[in-house]
Amino acid sequence: MTCVNALIVGVDAGGTGTRAVLATMDGLADRAVNGSVPGAVPGAVPGAVPGAVPGAVPGAVIGAVPGAVIGAVPGAVIGRGRAGPGNPLRHPNAPAEFEQAIRAALDGHDPTRVVAVGLGVAGITGLRHADYTNALARLGITGSFSAYADAVTAFAAGTSADCGVVLIAGTGAIAARVRDQQVTQTADGLGWLLGDRGSGVWLGLAAVRRIARTWPRTPFAAAVTRHADARTVDELLAWGNRPSPDQYAALAPIVCDHAGQGDADALSLVDEAATELLRTLDELGQPAGPVVLAGGLLTGRTAVTAALTRALTERGVPHSVAGDPALSAALLTLPPPPPPSSPTTPRPVDPPPHPHPPPSPSLPVDHGV
Repeated sequence: MTCVNALIVGVDAGGTGTRAVLATMDGLADRAVNGSVPGAVPGAVPGAVPGAVPGAVPGAVIGAVPGAVIGAVPGAVIGRGRAGPGNPLRHPNAPAEFEQAIRAALDGHDPTRVVAVGLGVAGITGLRHADYTNALARLGITGSFSAYADAVTAFAAGTSADCGVVLIAGTGAIAARVRDQQVTQTADGLGWLLGDRGSGVWLGLAAVRRIARTWPRTPFAAAVTRHADARTVDELLAWGNRPSPDQYAALAPIVCDHAGQGDADALSLVDEAATELLRTLDELGQPAGPVVLAGGLLTGRTAVTAALTRALTERGVPHSVAGDPALSAALLTLPPPPPPSSPTTPRPVDPPPHPHPPPSPSLPVDHGV
């Protein structure tokens, strides 16, 4: 298929939702050739005022990617769509959510122009390829389909380096070493009952435990109990013992907001979460490349992000905050850009012909005898 007017779809499918972007191939290719990172957010330099730059994360640095242009991809994205949870290990309807998100992103655009679809997905081991290609066929898309672990697309959304580490903290938490678009090593990612230390679920559960033990009369405690619709310790215990990780994850923004207001309990919980995430990162050993922070708990300007980036800056570890993983999933489907042309040695100029060229030594010489 010709690349003129070609479109590419990128999808980010996680435990809480599925997002799709529709982009022009030319717009993405221009950025890929220029070595840009789609939507990655450079943080303020140490000591800068947090929030002075929209999306800034205090203390984050981008030194790992020489020459990278950090920012959005102007003009490339022409459609977006959202749908429900997309982790195929946890949600049987994940392929249907994938289809719904792409359908919303297409919205009036010709699906036959789509030449490639890239999917970054949590729970990739549960993905059945046919379920997704069948969904694309129902949409009228005949282009190629590529699926990547969400760690790969998250890493690519924060750096153009070939190798490094991504630390993801959202509903769950995992650290992964990435090399050449492959996950080579992981730490944590064990689920909320066995691990996911420092994640949104962990943070919310830690808040409920802290308040249930001490029942402090503070605005922070009041916000948590209000969220649980609990007026007594017994009611909070009844709510907290329901095995639903999403209800704990929903408390993470409350913890971060009150940490920003200086509440001692919330600040303590945020510091503990950052410490747990650093421990997970350390399980991978010395990062051979930049560290990319990803996931809902780290890509927003949260108190956890601030604590974590301060610690990484003190260690001198190059790091960045990931941009849009759906867009990076689209970029990963592009063929690699051609290598830069090397200067060629000028061809030597042939000498002018001799006025009386000598006879060829391979032929007999006629001396006129």
